[in-house]
Order: sequence, then C-alpha cells, then structure tokens
Amino acid sequence: MSTLFAIEEPPQPPPKRFALWDLAFRPFYLLASGFAALSIALWALQFSGLLGRTYLDGPLWHAHEMVFGFTLAVVVGFLLTAGSNWSNLPTPTGVPLAALAALWVAARVLVLTPWGWAAAAANIAFPLAAAIALGIPFLRARTRRNYFFVGLLVLLAIAAAFIHAGRLGLIAAPAWAGIQLALDIVLFIVVVMGGRVIPMFTNNGVPGATAVRKPLLEKAALGGVLALLAADVLGIHGIALAVIAAAAAVPMPPAGPCGSPGGRPACRWYGSCTWPTCGFRSTWCCVRWPASVGSRARRPAMRWRSGPSAG
Repeated sequence: MSTLFAIEEPPQPPPKRFALWDLAFRPFYLLASGFAALSIALWALQFSGLLGRTYLDGPLWHAHEMVFGFTLAVVVGFLLTAGSNWSNLPTPTGVPLAALAALWVAARVLVLTPWGWAAAAANIAFPLAAAIALGIPFLRARTRRNYFFVGLLVLLAIAAAFIHAGRLGLIAAPAWAGIQLALDIVLFIVVVMGGRVIPMFTNNGVPGATAVRKPLLEKAALGGVLALLAADVLGIHGIALAVIAAAAAVPMPPAGPCGSPGGRPACRWYGSCTWPTCGFRSTWCCVRWPASVGSRARRPAMRWRSGPSAG
C-alpha cells in the first residue's frame, strides 16, 4: 500500500518593505542629525549674508532652530516612540507620521524665507500636532502619569507663538524671552526623560551596574528647573537668576551604588555628573550663565538682536 506524502511549500521570506515610517524616532532622529550637519553651513551663509533677507536671521535664527528645529525633532521622535510603549496603543505611523515630519521640514525652510506669517504658523503648528498625536493614545489608555508630556508640548507651542508674535510686531516683547521659556521647558523634558531611561540603559549596557531611580533626587532636579522657568517668566535676571540656577545645579550623590567592579565606570561618571542634573548644569554653563551674569560687553550677539529688528 503506497504512502502519500504531503508536500508543503517552503516558507517564504517576509516581503521587503520601507520601514522608515514604522516608528517615530526613525524619521525624526534622521532629520535631527541631518539638520545638525546642515545647520553649520546654513549658519555660515546666514552670517555672511549670502542667504539674503530671511524672516529669522543671526543669533535669533540660530537659537530658534537649535530649540524648535534640532531639539524638538529629537523630543517628538522619542515621545511618540516611547508613548506607544507607555500606552500600549499605536502612535502615528505611515502617512500621518510622514505628514508630521513634512510639517517639521516646512517650518525649517520657511524661517529662511521672507514669509514670516507662514513660518510662524508652521512652527506653532508642529508642537501642537505632536501634542495631539501623543495625547490621543494617552487619553484612550488613561495613562494619567504621562499627560504632562502633552502639556509640555503645548507650552512649547505657546513659547513659539510668543517668539513669532514679537518678531511680527504683534506684541511689544523681545523674541528672546520666548527662547528662554522654550529652553526651560526643554530642560524639564530632558530631566524627566533622563530620569526614566538613563538608569535602565546604564544597567543594560554596563555589566554589574546597579543604577536605581532616586525619587527625591528627581524631584529636586525637576524643582530646580521649574524655579528657573518661574524666574524667567517673572523677569528675574542677573545675580538673582544665577543664584537660583546654582542652587538647582548643586552636585548630588551618585544615582546608584558601585558595588561591583563592572559598575565602576558608570559610577565614576555618576560621581561627577548625576543623570537628573547633568543636562541642566551643562546647558546652564554653556547657554544661560553668560546671558545672566555677564556684562553687556560679553554678550555681543544678544546686544546685536536687542534693537527693533529683534521683534
């Protein structure tokens, strides 16, 4: 009696597909890194005057694009990717994600044109669109502990509106005040995100490391950034602002024990720059300190933009 053998088709490899738009960090990290390189050439062209008349120029363009261009692309890419994990619901992919990225690109291009109103609209719309994209899965999943990220993106949109309203002459306020507010909001986001992911990444990447989250340390770091934000909103400058920043950036103890030889590299780094305050201290020293305690002679870029053309 003959035996029948079932013949099965060999497994087919999965079809090749373009995966760039599957996760938000892919296009936005790529755009941020590309823009970081391109902006060096753009700044040289700006400084030499070869770009002609643009809506934003000089140090104001430089500061605006560092915060609302490069940094915001990284922040949005991270939040939309992490937000999917936090809510167990999808964040925008495919065409909606591509549309969001296109809005970011349009905002970068428009600030280099004379079309101020269009540039303002695009730069205000991008953080608002990102807030909506992040808020929908959060609301559906009721992840209340993450709602504040949506609020921070809305605050960045308000800061952008303040900058462009001043630049367009709608309000009698310097655009630099909006830059400072946006920088404080970004610092707050960085401290929160750092507190959530850096200990985990350290433990995964450094054998033997036992980094742990310190709730009191995180609250102290966040409180320091909020104090700086309040000082900027209230218009506190000079030595008083420097004292607030110094109090917020006081060196703190390591975030985790150094119990094993494998954990020593991480702990040596922790000892000099604890993760919740590292970004705050470095940003303050590089950006905020000269603007707060330096003389006007030490701030030529700020003085250059302090005239009527600064908005």
